[in-house]
Amino acid sequence: MLAEAVSAAASHESADAMLVIDAVSKTYAKGPLALDNVSLSIKPGLFGLLGPNGAGKSTLMRTLATLQQPSSGSVHFDGVDVVASPETVRRSLGYLPQDFGVYPRISAYRLLDHLAILKGLTDKAQRRDEVDALLHKTNLYADRKRSVSTFSGGMRQRFGIAQALLGDPRLVIVDEPTAGLDPAERNRFHTLLAELSRDKVILLSTHIVDDVEELCAEVAILVRGRVTRAGAPASLVDALRGKLWSRRVPRAELEAVASDPRHIATRLSAGEPVVRMVADAAPDAGYEPAVPDLEDVYFHTLKTAQ
Repeated sequence: MLAEAVSAAASHESADAMLVIDAVSKTYAKGPLALDNVSLSIKPGLFGLLGPNGAGKSTLMRTLATLQQPSSGSVHFDGVDVVASPETVRRSLGYLPQDFGVYPRISAYRLLDHLAILKGLTDKAQRRDEVDALLHKTNLYADRKRSVSTFSGGMRQRFGIAQALLGDPRLVIVDEPTAGLDPAERNRFHTLLAELSRDKVILLSTHIVDDVEELCAEVAILVRGRVTRAGAPASLVDALRGKLWSRRVPRAELEAVASDPRHIATRLSAGEPVVRMVADAAPDAGYEPAVPDLEDVYFHTLKTAQ
């Protein structure tokens, strides 16, 4: 149920909140190591967590959202121990999980109002104003009387975003938030996050590189439970300048070229494959220098982490 992700309203104690993750590991019973010695210091603003499916992103998000405890290590938000004092942290937390259920036959307005009460918004007039404002921000006001269970995937995701923002939280955790959103909805969500990030820690977990490149001042790449690369996107991209090469390749040759250990990705241009390789010099005749972007950093990271 979505109510699992509900936490109390934010308290504006300080604009200098900091999320500190120190050597966090997580092992599930009879399972693999889901998180392996993860350490990050996250300042107010938008922070992107990139990684493929199964990298441990959702495990880390659930740990930060106080829904599970780490096997070892510590997490502090604004100086408060997340594991030792989860209720204190929940008063400043908004969480949008990757998947969530909803109560059947309840309208969007009534459900959001109910969740607002759970978050501590007891003043009826204040609660009505906030619920109305969030429904407008997420473009759901015209559908506020419809049951959330009848919403499309994109509409349901927007409703999840609205509930995460109830109470003006200072720590916002969103797990794959643009899944199911069309381009217009995605842009609206990006604008909303950018506006909110001025005095909040907003952690954006995704495998969509464009989301991070467009929004985040800092990023970490998680592979098999470990942080393999972290920093400002521009700095990570700069490390590949002068080392990235591209060439159009006939489809008949693609398999052989892709087996080269220097190969990091194949893109399509006008329907034709274009391979991208990382090397100190041109790998072969026909290769031209390419301008790197964060997607190249991401694929290079995945390749070198194997």
